[in-house]
Amino acid sequence: MDWTEPEGNSSFYRVEWTDGRENDSHNVNKTSTNITDLIAGVQYQITITAVADDNLTDGQSTTVSPYTNPGIVRNLTVTEITTSSVSLSWTEPEGNSSFYRVEWTDGRENDSHDVNKTSTNITDLIAGVQYQITITAVADDNLTDGQSTTVSPYTKPEIVRNLTVTEITTSSVSLSWTEPEGNSSFYRVEWTDGRENDSHNVNKTSTNITDLIAGVQYQITITAVADDNLTDGQSTTVSPYTNPGIVRNLTVTEITTSSVSLSWTEPEGNSSFYRVEWTDGRENDSHDVNKTSTNITDLIAGVQYQITITAVADDDLTDGQSTTVSPYTKPEVVRNLTVTEITTSSVSLSWTEPEGNSSFYRVEWTDGRENGSHSVNKTYINITELTAGVQFEKGLRLCSLRYPVGGAVGVLGAGVTACALEQFAAEYDVVRMRISTCTTYWEETPRQTPDTLEGLHLPACLGVPGDPPGGVRESCWGIKRLGHSVATTNLIRIGS
Repeated sequence: MDWTEPEGNSSFYRVEWTDGRENDSHNVNKTSTNITDLIAGVQYQITITAVADDNLTDGQSTTVSPYTNPGIVRNLTVTEITTSSVSLSWTEPEGNSSFYRVEWTDGRENDSHDVNKTSTNITDLIAGVQYQITITAVADDNLTDGQSTTVSPYTKPEIVRNLTVTEITTSSVSLSWTEPEGNSSFYRVEWTDGRENDSHNVNKTSTNITDLIAGVQYQITITAVADDNLTDGQSTTVSPYTNPGIVRNLTVTEITTSSVSLSWTEPEGNSSFYRVEWTDGRENDSHDVNKTSTNITDLIAGVQYQITITAVADDDLTDGQSTTVSPYTKPEVVRNLTVTEITTSSVSLSWTEPEGNSSFYRVEWTDGRENGSHSVNKTYINITELTAGVQFEKGLRLCSLRYPVGGAVGVLGAGVTACALEQFAAEYDVVRMRISTCTTYWEETPRQTPDTLEGLHLPACLGVPGDPPGGVRESCWGIKRLGHSVATTNLIRIGS
């Protein structure tokens, strides 16, 4: 304190003070003094009195009643931060104080309130912003305040919005999002497959996470972080699967008229099952399998099917790149194949188209030495430029046999026994005999030699044995046109 000396004379000044409980004093011979060892935040009545040289005679006293400054608040702590509020607590200062003045600013706007307890919650703040918050103890006069204590926390950034998976491959996931309301400095991107964790920071609203494993579910978290690199907001999470890998070595293992069997090697990485889809361009069908092979049934003969194999992840939705094959089912067998006409140099045939689909018919023939073929898109054909009396194999088989009545059997001049003819019938499954030069034949008697047709038993459908015409003296297998001694029979087999 300081003052101006009184008019007239005085020897010294008596300084007295009290807080209402304790009293103290000292004398000074100058017009100022410093009273120490007071209690903070307390009102003191301080009296200054001029004293004459006799040390007894004193003048009228002058009194002031100031408060000492309250002490500084202690242990100021941020107890909770949200996107719009900061909660704080502290320990009361030493000495006395009446209340606490709480002031805050984001550098643009200021605000304050007073509290009479050692904690407060500041609300209506902006997310992701740094605030300078000051706590000051104030004395009972509502004017005298102590030294302030300050903290500068950030409010938490808001949650990112509209987090979207924009692209998935077998080894990467791309994401984008909308920046949160309020402020933020960057985004922390974290991901895990449940075994390994990784992260990176980005300062834009999109990212591409690479080096992932195919067909695996990843938990990916995006968090906005404030400028202090520490205060982060609420995280947003997605849990996509990477695409499974493409199935390898897709192979058609068997084709029938109504089915296709396939096998493949599992893709790299993980997958849950395989989606098998097929179409003939008009109808679609599919089934799922959990093994690396399948048999597709109930198909139409002779039709091309596009068959697609796709590995699918555990979510039953995320699928990998498909692998496709386009096999044809086998056409059905042609029906009712018939030799409609035979000449010495040609054979005409007709048939009924097979069930299902087919594009054309391949006709092949051989006499054992030379082969011939051509393709037709109609259900009949005439094969020409053949050699007379020659057996042709494959789709059409002919055998011209000449029978001298009652003698040995010959084929184009070469002797053929009954046993050979029977072997021919059995080997080629003769199902029809067309008699071109007569209408009757019969079985020879057991009295004939092995060079005859003894023992030949052709199927009953070939004809019915009968008595020899014209009074022939020896019974034999033979065909006789009345008035001639030689006849010709054509044995015909339909099929391969």
